[in-house]
Amino acid sequence: MPKKLTKYMAFAIIVFISFLSPLVYGQDFGRPLIKHFTSKDFRLNSAIWCIEQDERGLMYFASDYGVLEYDGSSWRLIKLDNNSSIRALCKADDGRIYVAGSSDFGYLAPDSIGQMAYYSLLDYMPEGSEKFGEVWDVVSASDGVYFKTQDKVFHWDRTEITTINSVNAYRLYIVEDVVYARDDGTGLLKISGDSTVLIRDGEKFSEMGVWDMLPFNGQILVTTAEDGLFLHDGQKFSRFKSAADTFLIDGLLYNTCRLSNGKLAFATRRNGVAILDEDGKGAQFLNEENGLTGNVVFDVFQDSDDGLWLGTQDGITRVELNSPFTMLPQEKIANSVITVLHRFKDKLFAGMVLGT
Repeated sequence: MPKKLTKYMAFAIIVFISFLSPLVYGQDFGRPLIKHFTSKDFRLNSAIWCIEQDERGLMYFASDYGVLEYDGSSWRLIKLDNNSSIRALCKADDGRIYVAGSSDFGYLAPDSIGQMAYYSLLDYMPEGSEKFGEVWDVVSASDGVYFKTQDKVFHWDRTEITTINSVNAYRLYIVEDVVYARDDGTGLLKISGDSTVLIRDGEKFSEMGVWDMLPFNGQILVTTAEDGLFLHDGQKFSRFKSAADTFLIDGLLYNTCRLSNGKLAFATRRNGVAILDEDGKGAQFLNEENGLTGNVVFDVFQDSDDGLWLGTQDGITRVELNSPFTMLPQEKIANSVITVLHRFKDKLFAGMVLGT
């Protein structure tokens, strides 16, 4: 090969390396694709407290003004008779979505023209039980639907409503078709019929608030806002240490959901979202640093297409967790023009125009 040509090739290689050298990115550099919906989209200035999806694929969101319905292109507000705020939604096994409102609770069903409408269950309330204030949570089991006020549980067996008194907390939990509640000063209870039973070692949570209970590798995972995660093996509770402990405790954990791949997604009120591996040893975080509009997240929900929906204090976000595409953040590439990308040994090399 002529020496002159060899010199040109060497020069070209040096220039190519100089193109690539400024940017070297690790395997997880890209952000997931994220879509934000704000008050400009659904015309409400409201926090989003809870998320559900019906059998047709339509999405429903609990807001301060009613239930928001989204069909993929347009938004519609479904109001309660008393125009109250909505704190929780729950889809039952029959596909019906139940609604927990303020001084009211009921369900969504098609009206005479096929549009989803709200139907109250107040007419089925026992006499003398009509005034109960905010309904904070709702869960569905094979024996009916349970609604939680601050100090009561209402059990709708699809025929009548019975009342369980003196259960002082705001949440309900369901694991393997068993409904649980927490009574402040007593601990974690199992609801059996229309009575309650303290579960083994349940007194551990007599003074400690519980946000969620989920099945976890043959045990029950219990989440708390400020004290981390616990596991119940049927006999006692033990701490479950994870790679996200500091993030969850400092962030004030709020709601949790299990993803289709077995991982768990946690919403926090300060730090955004943590996605925890099944063994607890690996974690991914979603917050303002990688694309969210804010770190206050009240709910996490995975739809039938594996998209992760987030209910936040100022809108709704959908994250494409399982997409093969990710986004390179603008702040990492500044105003540079990238001319070539190449992945080598789990690193992404980017070549830029010289002088930018």
